Amino acid sequence: MTMLHQEYQRVLHESSQYVLLRFPHIIPREIPDLDLLFETREVYQKTIEKLQKEGYIVLSKEKLRTFLGKKAGKTFILFDMYLHVSWWGWKALDKKPIFAHKDGNYPRDEDELLIYIAQGIFKNFGYNKYKTQVVRELLKKDLDWNYIDQQVKRNGWLNPFYNTLNVVRRDTAKVPLQKSFVLKSFLSTMLRKPKRINILLRSMKFFIRKFKKQSTVICLIGVDGSGKSTLIELLSKRVEEFFDKLECTTQKLYFGWTPFLPTTTLISKILKKKKYSIVKEMNKSEKTFSVVQELMLFYYYIEYLSKYLFTVFPQRFGKNVVLIDRYFYDMYVHYSYAKNSKIFSFLMKWYPQPDYTFFLDVPVSVLDARKDEMTVEELTLHRKRYQELQSQLHFPIINTEKSLEECVDQILEEAWKTIARRVA
Repeated sequence: MTMLHQEYQRVLHESSQYVLLRFPHIIPREIPDLDLLFETREVYQKTIEKLQKEGYIVLSKEKLRTFLGKKAGKTFILFDMYLHVSWWGWKALDKKPIFAHKDGNYPRDEDELLIYIAQGIFKNFGYNKYKTQVVRELLKKDLDWNYIDQQVKRNGWLNPFYNTLNVVRRDTAKVPLQKSFVLKSFLSTMLRKPKRINILLRSMKFFIRKFKKQSTVICLIGVDGSGKSTLIELLSKRVEEFFDKLECTTQKLYFGWTPFLPTTTLISKILKKKKYSIVKEMNKSEKTFSVVQELMLFYYYIEYLSKYLFTVFPQRFGKNVVLIDRYFYDMYVHYSYAKNSKIFSFLMKWYPQPDYTFFLDVPVSVLDARKDEMTVEELTLHRKRYQELQSQLHFPIINTEKSLEECVDQILEEAWKTIARRVA
């Protein structure tokens, strides 16, 4: 028995006051979530409150629908709760006949078909391979088309319903719906039910947020050899697996020092030919204040900010998680003057902040065994500076002497709620 089924039996139990929507009894398969339609508002509200007491969080909420999720170990459990068969705040189907004709906790075939088609038009904007197969199986059954016609006519989407059926009947593995088709379906449905226009206008903030998702940015910093690159690879895989139901993707970015601005690239080429390193030369200085070094730090700030605007910022919108190896904070570690700088603490505050920054820490003996590019003295100094930085900015510490799985679990435990709410 899956953890979802255990939760279903433990928390919800069987009841005559709800039906399971799109439950895979037609073509069996394992599922990560349950959709439930409730007969009364009282039971709907009580069930939501009960789930929240059990550790579930609200991922998204509409007028007639609440989407909840919970992290249970390495499993993400989801419950989609409906007071009516509704998306965007207005009803797509009348629920009284659904409850009147249900078979146990399942809707009858006619309602199952209506629910699949409605969700494809008004929520998912198409059908994946599995849902396409289910709809085609339902179409093979002896259905009461008079009842189906009455439901879609009363709710104003007769034409979108049959137009979608014609698309699904085509011999394709999955059925994406064109944006123009979805928009036309929305408009025609709303115009037949003018009250829905007011509902949609009141829900415009939610509507815009739905299509302009903000990604979650997670940054890993630490001394060379602390395991940043390896951990990001596993974290990327685990995030996509864990949030698979929500269609979450990951973007991996390297944010270590590489010249970005044309002026920086040109200067770097010239200095490289002369075998001159600005950072090494500046680190030889023991001055507690230097106008030149303050200006250099400000220039590095402009360089990193430009890189952020062109590489990270475009990834900040969408159902994804951005995983960054290193960050602007590394300047504090590699540029010794930054500790005494009058402006660097302000530059760190002004620089765009990731949603989560984790400091990967490990003893110098382990770092030395993993990397041979730096001396023990350099590793010790860098680790000390990262620890100073962590004490100032209070980043969570991850001991990468632990297994990679344990490290990933620690990151997910910290960040899963933010990720889930943003991609739901």
